Amino acid sequence: MLSGEYAVLHGASALAIPTRLGQTFEFTSEGAHIQWDSKDHNGNTWFSCQMDPDDLDVLQTTDSGISRRLQLLLNYCFQFRPELRGSYRIESRLDFDRSWGLGSSSSLVAALSSWADVPFYPLLKSAFSGSGYDVAVGLEKSPILYRIEADAPNVSAINFHPTFSNDLFFVYLGQKQNSESEIQTMPHVWDGQLIEAISKITHSMSRTENLRSFTALVQEHEALLSHQLQRPTIKERIFHDFDGAIKSLGAWGGDFILATGRESAQDYFKNKGYSIVIPYSDMIYSPQPH
Repeated sequence: MLSGEYAVLHGASALAIPTRLGQTFEFTSEGAHIQWDSKDHNGNTWFSCQMDPDDLDVLQTTDSGISRRLQLLLNYCFQFRPELRGSYRIESRLDFDRSWGLGSSSSLVAALSSWADVPFYPLLKSAFSGSGYDVAVGLEKSPILYRIEADAPNVSAINFHPTFSNDLFFVYLGQKQNSESEIQTMPHVWDGQLIEAISKITHSMSRTENLRSFTALVQEHEALLSHQLQRPTIKERIFHDFDGAIKSLGAWGGDFILATGRESAQDYFKNKGYSIVIPYSDMIYSPQPH
């Protein structure tokens, strides 16, 4: 999510873009149970679960919390599509390091939504909180504008191919955030003018054609949310001497940030010990403009 973090839950428009790295799933009808195995980017199993196909009772699991989420998701799928109920072997594999926070849960919901042909938003809400923008962008495989209206998602695929993408890069902070925990601690009252201002920034960011305008929008967005959340921006807190713009992505203070600048600017973060610096073109899945 490039814009609208936190505010999207209160009706603001958000700009989201898909990443190249994701999660693949293989569904096979076989066996006497539902056997679920999740593998990391190295092929090692990090989660395993076996369920009764009739009532989804957990027979074996390596993590009861994750199993409970799967029960809720599969139960929604089977209630919506009872003809799908049965025994399966399901294997998932991440393309990225789990600690990166690139969407293991959202890609799970997107995959189940596609497999069962069920609407993604109520499926998400059956097991998770959150806005659902990350599920939507995964399903669209395209940059999107995302807004929640009357408790329903409004998703618009857009052409977003910034001409200045060579001046954008992502830096991993190494502090994975729990988005659901963040949601619980954020302010509950959001002024309508603030929501409108964030939405205006989102639409301007989606259309901007030069780095100077994009930088100004990033700085305005960060300042507005800093005031609302009563937290310093990540640039003020850690990177105050960086000669460029920095944008928090998702839950503030963890996972990745977006920064602007040439290759020498990337060296600034590496010299501070942030070794995972990824150019925009290497991170973002970019479908052909239409």
